[in-house]
Amino acid sequence: MSKPPFFPPRLPLYARTPPALFPLCLGFVGVALAWRRASGVFDFSPALGDMLIGISATLFAVALLLYLRKLVRRPEALKEDLRSPAGRGAMSAAPMTLMLLGFGFVYVAEPFARILWLSGVVLQVVLAGLLIEIMIHLPKGARPATPALYVPFVGQIVAPMGGVPLGYETVSTVLFLSALLVWIGLSGPIAARLLKTLPQPPVRPPLVILLAPPAIGVVAHDALPATLQAEMLGPILFGMAVVITLVLLARAPWLTEGGFTPLWAAFTFPFTSFASAALVMAEEQLSAAWDAVAAGALSAATLITVYVGYRFAKAAKAGELFRAPVI
Repeated sequence: MSKPPFFPPRLPLYARTPPALFPLCLGFVGVALAWRRASGVFDFSPALGDMLIGISATLFAVALLLYLRKLVRRPEALKEDLRSPAGRGAMSAAPMTLMLLGFGFVYVAEPFARILWLSGVVLQVVLAGLLIEIMIHLPKGARPATPALYVPFVGQIVAPMGGVPLGYETVSTVLFLSALLVWIGLSGPIAARLLKTLPQPPVRPPLVILLAPPAIGVVAHDALPATLQAEMLGPILFGMAVVITLVLLARAPWLTEGGFTPLWAAFTFPFTSFASAALVMAEEQLSAAWDAVAAGALSAATLITVYVGYRFAKAAKAGELFRAPVI
């Protein structure tokens, strides 16, 4: 008599939470902060931006709780998620989100904002150290130089946005400068690899992360005390961001050729960062042309983020989002 077939127990939802939820939350926080900045540029109530920050914070809290429950059930899942380039980038979006939420709440709940910002800084450092330890022991072929590396090792570039208004000027400046140095150091190997081998369709979306460092760098540099700002750094970073954006938009069909995957979360934060950078330039230049550029960038970033969020919701409803354990 044959044995009955064995069906392994289906893990509960939280035990299959993919780290790709974190970059999506980062994108939502980015677009919320962009809308709040836009209220100052276009002179409308900041209530919309504040409401979006509250919604984004709630979404991130849900994602974080789900992921923490996953770790309680399987602590080894953290190192499993950090072993792939996509997982490393996705996990590292969590501390960036905390730092940006610290900025989001700094003027309405300063003690809470301080906790969020400090937690994000500490987690960014801890994750970077853990990643270095993991990557050292990986085979050479399993630790390629990809744009996803910018997230864990350059993510601290956002620190001045919340850190300076909270009084951490020195720490914020050090974190910002360290991010710039690491960004420059990583860009060479990443560019060399891309010139040698282009990624296959399913893993092309993270290439958009190339836009994030110069774009958010404009915003973070603007947040530094005036005495610590370099006169031409903001315009130079914005010029680089414009070039990268134009290239990415021209290659949009190529980037999305593989169809939707959780890696599409990478489309959100870089473009919301570019929108915020354009708003910073509009604040400085005070011209109708710059206002138009900023409005267009904000509209595009909002549409991209909402659409990617819709695709995530659709995939979750179909039971597809929680199948991949890593990305």
